[in-house]
Amino acid sequence: MKNFLSSTSLKKILLTIVFIFFGFETHVKAQKSSSSPSVPVASGYILVPGTNTAIKFGGAIQLDMFYDGGPDLGDTVNVETVPLKGVNLKAVQTGHCGVSARASRLSVASLTHTAKGELKLLIETDFFGNGSDSTGYSPRWRHLYAYYTVKSCSFLAGHTDSVFMDLKAIGVNLDVNGILSGPLRQAQFRYIQKLSENLELNVAFEKPNTDYLDSGANLLNNSSVANSTSNSSGNSGMPDITGSLIWSGERGHLSCRGVARRLSVKAESINGYPSYSSNQTAWVLGISGKLNVFYKSGPFFQINGGDGVGRYIPDIEYYSAYFSNPSSSTPNAPSRLDTQTAINGIIGWQQFWTSEIRTNLMTSMTRVRVSPLAQQQTAPFNNQLFKLIGNILYSLNEKVIFGLEILHVRRDTLRNAAGKNFYGMGTRVLGSVIYKF
Repeated sequence: MKNFLSSTSLKKILLTIVFIFFGFETHVKAQKSSSSPSVPVASGYILVPGTNTAIKFGGAIQLDMFYDGGPDLGDTVNVETVPLKGVNLKAVQTGHCGVSARASRLSVASLTHTAKGELKLLIETDFFGNGSDSTGYSPRWRHLYAYYTVKSCSFLAGHTDSVFMDLKAIGVNLDVNGILSGPLRQAQFRYIQKLSENLELNVAFEKPNTDYLDSGANLLNNSSVANSTSNSSGNSGMPDITGSLIWSGERGHLSCRGVARRLSVKAESINGYPSYSSNQTAWVLGISGKLNVFYKSGPFFQINGGDGVGRYIPDIEYYSAYFSNPSSSTPNAPSRLDTQTAINGIIGWQQFWTSEIRTNLMTSMTRVRVSPLAQQQTAPFNNQLFKLIGNILYSLNEKVIFGLEILHVRRDTLRNAAGKNFYGMGTRVLGSVIYKF
């Protein structure tokens, strides 16, 4: 507990919330009793005296209790790293029980009314960070952005979900990664234009990152240092360009999405082998939607695919391309950067039995065409990933939710140079209690 509270980032979050909350709490009654406030205050917000800004504090405490019938899947399920039989010792271990509260969240939002429009700021964190805190509860920034609206257009700057992610067409999951293996969040500048009452256009410049594999199945990107297998690292000369066109109405929504990106890899000269660099253009397209058949119940779907997709389908992050370069371990390898095509499909149904009880049933399949050069290696490369998720949620009231979820995942690898392919499977039963505040 001592180490947990000693986390510098967590201290800053808690001290900021406590200071602001108790500083403004004494003014809440005065704001509520004012018969003609000069600034409209949205529900749940506290007006900062003497300003046009209101602040809201929120979050959720989520306790997850789970049992893995197969190998240990960790605090959250990642299908792309499920232990492989014949490769990982954990694959033959069965029966693991765990308890975690890392999916809990803290958030602070503000609204400021200006002469030309409305400015919104949002900061939200959970506890799936990569810090070294002994508790494992290091903060991770989910959202950190400013959103400014002027008439029919808006601007967003900061860190949040990619424009390519359609989070309205994935149902509701208790596992924090869910059917998507976690939505992609990254820094961006976004322009949003309302074309009509039901039609919206989003265009953004997002953080680039060349995520790729080498002959040793090393997972590499712009942050990687030159490694012993290919002595390479990624590079980006331009931002990723993303866009979406969304129609929405009472019966649901339909979204068409796309990404254009540039992949760049450079290998330094080592042990007499020449240096080499390569650039490739990559693209991703997606169509998704949800149909409200009756009340809010109905099917949802996604189809995403392209060439050099990589992290835009989170299941296959690092699979944008395969980089081959001569080295001491692969002296006859050609110097080449191959983009890799991939396709992903999601289909599901969300059913509201009553206003308090709902179920979600969904499945996902992702398939990646790994470069033929990878087939000449003995390292395992993912080829096909499958997920099946079902749950039932009971809302005791607006703040408390109880849920039970079953997840089944399977990972299959490409047949390697030795003629072998591997697979790994896992099943989890997850129970959760969520308190929103």
